[in-house]
Amino acid sequence: MTENLAVTPTTPSRTRRIVFTCVGTVLAVLFATNLVNLFAPWTDVNLNHVADPSSHRWHHAFEGANDLFAVVLIVALLLKPLARQLLAQHITVAACLSAILVLPFVGPMYLLILASLLLVPATYPRPAKLLQFRSDAGVSRPVLLVAAGAAALLLARAAQEMHWQLTGYLGEHATSNAWIGDAAHLVILAAAGLLAATRLPGYRVLAVTLATVYAYLGIVAIAQPDQPGSWGIPGGITALVAAALFVAATYAHPPVTKGDLVTAAPVSKAGGR
Repeated sequence: MTENLAVTPTTPSRTRRIVFTCVGTVLAVLFATNLVNLFAPWTDVNLNHVADPSSHRWHHAFEGANDLFAVVLIVALLLKPLARQLLAQHITVAACLSAILVLPFVGPMYLLILASLLLVPATYPRPAKLLQFRSDAGVSRPVLLVAAGAAALLLARAAQEMHWQLTGYLGEHATSNAWIGDAAHLVILAAAGLLAATRLPGYRVLAVTLATVYAYLGIVAIAQPDQPGSWGIPGGITALVAAALFVAATYAHPPVTKGDLVTAAPVSKAGGR
């Protein structure tokens, strides 16, 4: 049994692999242009052109963390697509959740972003693998436990922020759709943890990237506890603990193979990418 790749005899066509690589590269570059938001807690970054960027530091940082999540997953998928199918599955789930939560508030133009994200699973070299949601390795109970606890907190906060969006809380924070954007990010983080518990190929990359996002948001929450939407110092500490627990839980099981991406049998260069 392998941790991250079930080898199949069919090699993806060269054309499909080239298209996937081109699509993923373009999307990674596009999302990377928004990573300046990661500096929002300490500078007046204002990519969204809000009237008072100094009061949106948390929102912008949260958006930057979400974009970083996407960039890392896409790049990791480009490096070893056949060994990390779960990353493409998560991108699909994230796009669908965003469509359900955000589209009613921002309108059809948001479909362009969602459609671009869905090009990743649409061009994935082995699309049939994306229909697999059960790992031969079984569910990771430690990861599931941590993910379930995190999801309970995140979804409760998402419900609160959706309420703020609907009631127009703090004016511009609602009219700029900051609350619903944060709510969508919270739901996506919750889903990522639960998907990582499946132990499907690529789950360790997903879990460690998720832990990195939690760590960043924990630092920002502690640094900017009074920002609208910030988790505050208690929430920041909780996020840092969650980050550590996700990493510990992910590596709680002995590795099935040496390294993250070892295959069960020799694979040709064409099929191993």
